[in-house]
Amino acid sequence: MIAAFPDRDHPPTPGLSRRQLGGVLVLIALMTMLRVIYASVIDLRTDEAYYWTWSRESALSFLDHPPMIAWFIRFGTAILGDTTLGVRLGGIVAMAVTQLLLADIVRRLTRDARAVALAVLLPEAAVYYGLLMAKVAPDTALIPFALAMVWSLLRVAETDDGRWWLLAGMFGGLALLSKLTALLLLPAVAAFVVVPDWRRRWLLSPYPWLAVLIALAVFSPVLIWNAAHDWASFRFQSVRAAVAPPLSLARFGEFLGLQFALVGPVLLPVTLSGVGFLLWRGLRRRDGVAILLSSAVALPFGYFLWRSLRLRIGDTWPMFIWPIGFAAVAVNLWWMRVHR
Repeated sequence: MIAAFPDRDHPPTPGLSRRQLGGVLVLIALMTMLRVIYASVIDLRTDEAYYWTWSRESALSFLDHPPMIAWFIRFGTAILGDTTLGVRLGGIVAMAVTQLLLADIVRRLTRDARAVALAVLLPEAAVYYGLLMAKVAPDTALIPFALAMVWSLLRVAETDDGRWWLLAGMFGGLALLSKLTALLLLPAVAAFVVVPDWRRRWLLSPYPWLAVLIALAVFSPVLIWNAAHDWASFRFQSVRAAVAPPLSLARFGEFLGLQFALVGPVLLPVTLSGVGFLLWRGLRRRDGVAILLSSAVALPFGYFLWRSLRLRIGDTWPMFIWPIGFAAVAVNLWWMRVHR
């Protein structure tokens, strides 16, 4: 059982009625239909068409980004042809997978159907995911793999079986194949290992280190491509990360404003407060899962917030952290309810 939630032996809370469950399913179906309509009738943006050209190439990687978004597009166009829906199909599937992973993460932590429903519906309340998940972007590919890595680490804590580390390594590698910002999850994974009392066991176990090797093996197409091209994409990204123009409160305000607009003026502060409370409880109880969920949001968001003082942060760059934050909100609200 998960150490930070000792009350998992608490009797399960009342589930959803059939009408409530039906309402949740109908809402998800309607939002999925809207995404399909959006993906079908709205012309491709310039960057989406640019990524579509990648899908026509037989390249291991690209200068701007790793190749996963091209593979997503190739998957969709292989099924539906070179249509706008075919190009965007991967994003629609990614949203469904994201919701399934969110549901299972929260179910395993709370055994509460209402908390699961909340976690699944929160992305639908955010513009980022309600419609824009159908937009073609590397971040769209990153989201399900980042969440799948978190799910695998939850299974490590739940089962105490080190073999789940191997799956976490595979999903971590796939996340890196989607976008290099997946590296911002590494501090959260490190905290998951070293803060709880199990740190000696896992640091001495071969499984986390094998997971690193698996992640590197999965990520190897990008490494091979860069080795053959004078490490061009790594140098390109490092220059962008190291740039230090003058401080700008305007860029800082633009970043925060975008997050309020795309996550939601109510949902963003609710998510950040849920993450903060869960981080506090995780550190106080030295619980790996609570620390993982909260720091996987808090640390990347803090980094983006800091960098926004000098650098324009793209609107989709933090997109991969908020589904993890939605899980933290649902878990935190459940914890407050059962301990009131």
